[in-house]
Amino acid sequence: MSPERLSRDDLIRYSACAPAQIDRYVALGLIRPSADDGLYDKADVSRARLLAALNGSGITADQLAEAERAGGMTVDFAGEVVADQPGLTDRNWAAVLAETGIDTILCDRIFLALGMPAPALDDLVREDDLELLGIVARVRAAGVPDDAVLRLLRVYAVNLGNIVAAQRDLFRQELEDPLTARGMSDREQIAQTAPLRLALQRLSYRAIFLVQRRLLERTVFENLIAHFERNLHGLGIAATSRDATRTIAFLDMSGFTRLTEEFGDRQAADHGARLLEIVQDSGVLYGARLVKLLGDGVMLHFRDAANAVRCALEIVGRAEHAGLPSVRGGIATGAVIARDGDYFGHTVNLAARLVAIAAPDTVLVAGTVQAAAKELAFDPAAAVDLKGIGETVPVYVARPENA
Repeated sequence: MSPERLSRDDLIRYSACAPAQIDRYVALGLIRPSADDGLYDKADVSRARLLAALNGSGITADQLAEAERAGGMTVDFAGEVVADQPGLTDRNWAAVLAETGIDTILCDRIFLALGMPAPALDDLVREDDLELLGIVARVRAAGVPDDAVLRLLRVYAVNLGNIVAAQRDLFRQELEDPLTARGMSDREQIAQTAPLRLALQRLSYRAIFLVQRRLLERTVFENLIAHFERNLHGLGIAATSRDATRTIAFLDMSGFTRLTEEFGDRQAADHGARLLEIVQDSGVLYGARLVKLLGDGVMLHFRDAANAVRCALEIVGRAEHAGLPSVRGGIATGAVIARDGDYFGHTVNLAARLVAIAAPDTVLVAGTVQAAAKELAFDPAAAVDLKGIGETVPVYVARPENA
């Protein structure tokens, strides 16, 4: 970890900036050593990194200095732009890789999976990267194959990237945009929101952990229950009547492309957010797992076909009541291939094709769903040849229970 007071060489080392860059920032007054001892503050590491990032985007140090003299912008606030910013260790990547048993090829693949540039062997290792490499080494030592580790890291990167983007958008729209509307300058905004930015970041770190732990607990118990049911069945003990097949449902807003063209991206995004709220609310009631968002819709997984139909019909009805564009659904029951939290195979493809041909405010189901949810009412639809399915499939229209 970097010390609290830094020499010029320390600042160059911990910021990973070239000596000429640091000297230029100091000459322009963008970074200022102490008048007493000529040393730099630890916060200057973050300032130097921000300045280097701005330079990399095409904004020169001279332009930044000119903006600061004009009172339009400053990097003084940037002593900590990310809460609990990790420092650099005194070890380079060559030494760390040798210790962990991770070769350079796997190291490069790890960073590519995370969507980050691979480090050079003589670069100093960040504290958080050192911990992450240690975790990867321990997972490998437990017998998990490298390809499986990389798949999981990609899932982390994609989904956490979406979380971070959502946090960024919330901060801009709910905090920064109102200040802009009141006539506050960028410099004033940054100075006013900097402490709140860090506080919200720390809250998000903890919130993500709490939600992940809660979801993991549910998933672990579901997995253990499946193991017990399978073993009891092997012993001839009927623990439950639950069908081992899975049900996949797709729901989307019909005419979403037209809606975007007619009303703009912002309103379309608002409609998508409202549909997601409805899906999550109804999904909890009917035991759904939200597999993924699809821009104009969602993919859901159920263990019970009847609940899948009930949930889809409720979502369609609630969307209409909320004044959203018409929602439609497609549902299929059968075997699926589970991988990295997602599902694949014929059943998934069939559900996707059904939603693509469903009329607005309609839920189409495959014959397997109708057979597994006999307590519900369905109206037969014409048998159709679905693109990519390769067979004629009996299709039904789900009828609301109170209809």
